Amino acid sequence: MPGTTDTGNHTNDGTTPLALPFPVQLYGQTFNAANLSSNGNLQFVSNSNSPSNTCLPTTVFNFAIMPHWDDLRTDQVGSGCTGYASGCGIFTSVSGAPPNRILNIEWRTVYFNPNNSRANFEVRLYENPTANGIEIIYGEVAQGGSSATVGVQRDTGSEFTQYECNTAGTLMSGLALTLSCAPMASDAFSRKVHGGAGTFDIPLPLTGNVGVECRSGGATNDYQMIINFMTSVTVENAMVTSGTGSVSSFTVSGSQVTVNLTGVTDAQRITVTLFNVNDGMHMGNVPVSMGVLIGDVNGNGSVNATDVALTKSQVGMPVGSGNFREDVNANGTISSTDVAI
Repeated sequence: MPGTTDTGNHTNDGTTPLALPFPVQLYGQTFNAANLSSNGNLQFVSNSNSPSNTCLPTTVFNFAIMPHWDDLRTDQVGSGCTGYASGCGIFTSVSGAPPNRILNIEWRTVYFNPNNSRANFEVRLYENPTANGIEIIYGEVAQGGSSATVGVQRDTGSEFTQYECNTAGTLMSGLALTLSCAPMASDAFSRKVHGGAGTFDIPLPLTGNVGVECRSGGATNDYQMIINFMTSVTVENAMVTSGTGSVSSFTVSGSQVTVNLTGVTDAQRITVTLFNVNDGMHMGNVPVSMGVLIGDVNGNGSVNATDVALTKSQVGMPVGSGNFREDVNANGTISSTDVAI
């Protein structure tokens, strides 16, 4: 969908503010304006005109989409711009009708060197974020991505997705990329029933160090992961995408997803991905990881004499929230069997 409205961006290393025709969401934040850079990016918080691309993450940008971050020009220079009927620049148009409008932002640029070669590409932003996420579409890309960064970034780099960085041949005419923003999980746990003592959860942090599940999975190495969201969700599928094990079943109840695992081997990091999680505003895949190390009762990533001593100190004690990790076989009692494991 070609851009038809000239934003006024005709420059070398310059940005132009753009008032958005509808609110746009990125990583759960809502924006009403953006800064368009001649160097092939749009920024919702920052306003950098940097022509020197780097691989992601980068502190140069704050909430940004980079369809072709490179040293580009949108001013009338050389013979390259004459290849566009409009000349170089950044142009916009709006497709569709509320509440399903699409903002098309088209860059008609030339490379700084040589300035007779062109880079023509477009970002499409959806009013309804579940419709198709964010699209990037490429027309003419003379240098094929050899000096470009393509991706999307939250704030100054806490989260990002990079499609390519300075890799020749990755961008070509007709290529279309779709970036979708998944709902964010609020927390996750590994849950086990300890006989008559009750049910106890080990937290699985969603960032930073992985949570360690120290309890045995029994004869068939079964575990259960609980993933919570802020609002009710639907989930298309759940699969083990890293590590050894498989999903035997999963259920969704409102904002909580329960994933039952089997065949989970010891001493590994396993990742379960929930596919096409949809909360009515966002849709995407949500991965959750868990460390498995049977007997690591203090959760420090190793099993040694300290874990043996901790378990011995709890032998015969009632299983509760303070010592359930020492009930290694999760049968509701702490005994010499747990010490032996």
